Amino acid sequence: MKLGSQVDLESVLVSVGESELFSRRYALGLGACIPAQVNLRVRYSPSAEWSTDDRRAIVSAAQEVRADLLGPLVSAEVRWFEATLEANDLAPLRTVGTPEFEGLAPDRRLDTLVAEIERGRDTPDAEFSGAVRRLRREFQLPRMRGRPGLIGRTSDGPFTVFEGMTRLAALLALVRAGSVTACEVPSYVGLTDSLPGWAIDASPADAVSSAASKERPGPV
Repeated sequence: MKLGSQVDLESVLVSVGESELFSRRYALGLGACIPAQVNLRVRYSPSAEWSTDDRRAIVSAAQEVRADLLGPLVSAEVRWFEATLEANDLAPLRTVGTPEFEGLAPDRRLDTLVAEIERGRDTPDAEFSGAVRRLRREFQLPRMRGRPGLIGRTSDGPFTVFEGMTRLAALLALVRAGSVTACEVPSYVGLTDSLPGWAIDASPADAVSSAASKERPGPV
């Protein structure tokens, strides 16, 4: 993984909002939280062209719809960076700590989760696993809206995916199949000593005391 320039929290939240605006899982909920004219405008223009008011509306909506996940990140002291994920960075990424993912991947590694989905196993409601299989067939990196988001203690990792899990899982499936041999995925990475509860597992590094929340969000 290549870390780039440091960015502010708003840039990350705008990206999360943009991702959810174009997701099947959260698009309706997020769209209902912003004025209709803003919804229409941001859907048909790149985020770089959004006005200050548009960005504020998207950030507010994202924080409301994804409060379980974003709340701990907003309240923690996190240094945010632009980053580039490459093909060999995908396998060791970790899922958020939810029963939906841990049921298939107790070690919470993305490659374990993808391998189980490829074997035909489903997440409890089959929504996430079905979305990964569907997106694998139609995935196009240049068309991706919003950046995946990762969180970790140090730049050496490990990193937990808090945004873009479906996209990264579908991309990893393509890498495993040999359909994609090289890629560069624009992402955001947060570094903090106060990992949210959903980013903590039983490893020694994560067993240290943390002031973070223990909330466990739904899948991203």
